[in-house]
Amino acid sequence: NNIREHIKKIIKEVDRNLIIFFPSYRLMNEIIKPIEHDIDSLHSEQQGMDQPELMGMVNDFKDHGGVLTCVIGGRISEGMDFPGQQLEVAIVVGIPYPKPTARQKGLQHYYNMKFNKGWEYTVKAPAVRKILQATGRLVRSENDLGASLILDERAIHFKKYLHGLKLVDHPSEAINIFFQEKEQDL
Repeated sequence: NNIREHIKKIIKEVDRNLIIFFPSYRLMNEIIKPIEHDIDSLHSEQQGMDQPELMGMVNDFKDHGGVLTCVIGGRISEGMDFPGQQLEVAIVVGIPYPKPTARQKGLQHYYNMKFNKGWEYTVKAPAVRKILQATGRLVRSENDLGASLILDERAIHFKKYLHGLKLVDHPSEAINIFFQEKEQDL
């Protein structure tokens, strides 16, 4: 699995606290389970975790660092703060397109008929919002520094909405260079 290899390489080569957002628990387990023994300090959100259990796992990550895996659009991606060096790298696996439900398709058709922007309003905008919400966990104040990565070549279609987005061939190298340059400026 190409995504698994990218993630393994980033975890190995980027010595920073990082979070990986997956579109589903199924994909998260499919990618992480085979490599979890290679990850020193792994903290994983599990489906059905109650709030105290989730907060305990998140606090353990905040206290000890390492790698945190969770689903995009979930409790961690939309409401938790990780100030300072508690979190330095956010990885989004895939574009979090909305599920194609009958309601979603109906809305898309309506906005297409009314404004000729069904795709933009009902698919693109919610996906961008989820990406920004998740990667926003990184920088919570003007003193925070973070790098985000989207592991999906389709992300380039969102360049207009995701400022500073650029395509990189070697993610871990690009992340390390980013931090070296930014930390020299401090």
